[in-house]
Amino acid sequence: MVKSSGCQKVSAFAVAQAEVGVRKLDKSLTSQLVEDTKNLHSDARFNKQASDVSNNYERNLLTSKKRKLKKKKERKLASLLSKQPQALERHSPEPLPPLKWYGGPKAPKLVKPPSGKVAPDSVADHVEGSLSSQTQLAECESATPIRKKVAEHQERPEERSGNLRKRKRGKKPSQPSQEFGLISSTDQSLDSNGKLADVQSSGSSSKQKKKKKEMVKNSGEKTRSKKISVVQWTPPKPDTYSSESESLSEQTVEHDNPEQVAEELFAKLLHPHDVKTFMRKTWLKKPLHIKRKDCKYYEDDEWFSTAELDRILVEERVRFGVNIDLTTYKNGKRETHNPPGRAYPAIVWDHYRQGCSVRLLNPQTYSVATWRLLSTLQEMFGCMVGANVYLTPPGTQGFAPHYDDIEGFVLQLEGQKHWKVYGPRSDADIWPLTSSPNLTEDCLSEPIIDCVLEPGDLLYFPRGAIHQAMAQDEVHSLHMTVSTHQKNTWSDLLNLMLPAALANATENDPEFRESLPNDYLNYTGIAFQEQDGQPRQAFLSKLQKLMEKLMAFAPVDGACDLMAKKFVHDSLPPFLNPVEVSHSIADQGEKWLKGQVRDAVELEPDTRVRLMRKHSLRMINEPTVDDDSDDAPSLAEESDENDSSGNTIKVYYNTDNDRLYHGNELQHFEVDGDLAPAIEFLQLTFPEFTSIDELPLEDITLKMDVAMLLYDRGLLLTETLLPCIDSEFSEEESQSDEI
Repeated sequence: MVKSSGCQKVSAFAVAQAEVGVRKLDKSLTSQLVEDTKNLHSDARFNKQASDVSNNYERNLLTSKKRKLKKKKERKLASLLSKQPQALERHSPEPLPPLKWYGGPKAPKLVKPPSGKVAPDSVADHVEGSLSSQTQLAECESATPIRKKVAEHQERPEERSGNLRKRKRGKKPSQPSQEFGLISSTDQSLDSNGKLADVQSSGSSSKQKKKKKEMVKNSGEKTRSKKISVVQWTPPKPDTYSSESESLSEQTVEHDNPEQVAEELFAKLLHPHDVKTFMRKTWLKKPLHIKRKDCKYYEDDEWFSTAELDRILVEERVRFGVNIDLTTYKNGKRETHNPPGRAYPAIVWDHYRQGCSVRLLNPQTYSVATWRLLSTLQEMFGCMVGANVYLTPPGTQGFAPHYDDIEGFVLQLEGQKHWKVYGPRSDADIWPLTSSPNLTEDCLSEPIIDCVLEPGDLLYFPRGAIHQAMAQDEVHSLHMTVSTHQKNTWSDLLNLMLPAALANATENDPEFRESLPNDYLNYTGIAFQEQDGQPRQAFLSKLQKLMEKLMAFAPVDGACDLMAKKFVHDSLPPFLNPVEVSHSIADQGEKWLKGQVRDAVELEPDTRVRLMRKHSLRMINEPTVDDDSDDAPSLAEESDENDSSGNTIKVYYNTDNDRLYHGNELQHFEVDGDLAPAIEFLQLTFPEFTSIDELPLEDITLKMDVAMLLYDRGLLLTETLLPCIDSEFSEEESQSDEI
């Protein structure tokens, strides 16, 4: 009985522990084992079988504990690596495929358990070792950039000790596996000093060792460590995109002052001459040749090249007579050889081989670098800045001597060209309003400048300076002529101002409406211009008095606004740098990501903003025109007029301009007179940032409306990234779904 009772106790213990094991070991013990344990009561050999069951249970329990420990350490490793995005990619269950554009080393293989039977202890040690190695790797990354560690490891091999491999003298370590700036954990770890060291993998087979030795022996060359340029880049993960954008939105980056950038660019073009000295002594007065003896001076900026011209001919629809001209100047005769239709590359290059010069009229339309150059400079000059590109075959000339109606800057980009610049023939040629026809050699005097431009040189000539150029016999010539101040004179301003001044004076001063003398025809006109009698003198004195009074009625600011309106229409759209793109509607806001619209943002009253460019918009008070059409959006209330005088306040802007000159209509929108102070405030405070709630309007709703109106048209730049509000939308959608 005692024995039987004892046997029953053992049997009950085995059954109970087996059932607990089924629950705790995730059913790793089969149900058949439990049934066999229960049947021990009726088995005559239950003593031995009960003992076997207990032993098996203990072994399985030990294995399950080690398996739990392994899973726990794997979870800890995953938690650690989740804080290191690059390391997470490096040790993800499915390795990332190597990027084709990257051109770097392939992605390292995953750490696999050694083949063959391995005791549970060794498996746990392997996981623990990986965790320790990765922990040290994370600490090393936080303290010192990993690329420095890679360089240290490659230039100064570490000494091995303990279980580390001992190198044979004279042999260098093999190249570590790298991906996105991380080191493969299969072959390397970090020693106590934070330095990289090679580690012998516990599961490496002897066959692999022999194979490596044979390869080294057959090649007869020592293994060398090659330095690999490491590119540390981590693509954004969808699940962390919103959190990253929120953290970035709190960062303040340094924004460039567009006017200062323009001045620095202009200073680079004039180097080594001082800008202020140039504007005081040379601008509008005389030509200037800047010889730098640096053929690579324009190379970094890549303003334009012959290869770029060929790309444009291949990829763009360039048309003869509209975008490109083929010209020659031989024996004192200038001719244009434009075929009809599209300028195909074969046709252009065939004419070029026959001695035709190629003139590209609007390179900024097709070249981003040229667009950046001109768009930047127009902020400094306050008027349109254009360009033409000229490609001339060796030993030829494409244009006759002439003068232009622009201030010209010649940038020699390739080859050499012989230039001659002449002074004006008379006062009529000083600052002309139109370009001259083709001139002959007979009417030219001695040149003021006779020089050969080489790559990196610059030549400036003012309006009215006669010039001609011929490519050298040895090499072709490619230059860009940057032009500005076309139709930007006092005459153009007065032409807009005087008619308006006369209209105002006639309306407000009765003296301008007084009748002329009855006998004024008796002493005026060509036939009487030599007379000097008293009636004629009185008549001229009266006119002089009225002209002096006319100035009091001249709308100077209104005429300047009209000049600015013309500039807005003529100008290029602003070229945005990466910071401006990321802090404007060009990149902020809704996007289509992974099958849905995400990244919604909103302006807030405390959002700090500024105008994109000072000259990107112009607010003008214009007479109201009765028109049933409603093309432009307006913030004005329908029941109120925009202005008590019957005028309409329109805001013209250039952010929607085409890069082709007058490629689209001048864009504008209308605002109520009460909203105009907010736009004026932004113009006056440029380039400083100001919060939306600081705009000089009483109602916060109107402040937000003005800000959104400007922001949606690309006219506002935010100081920081706008936070993403997708999380708020998702919560509201989930609540609505529950309802």
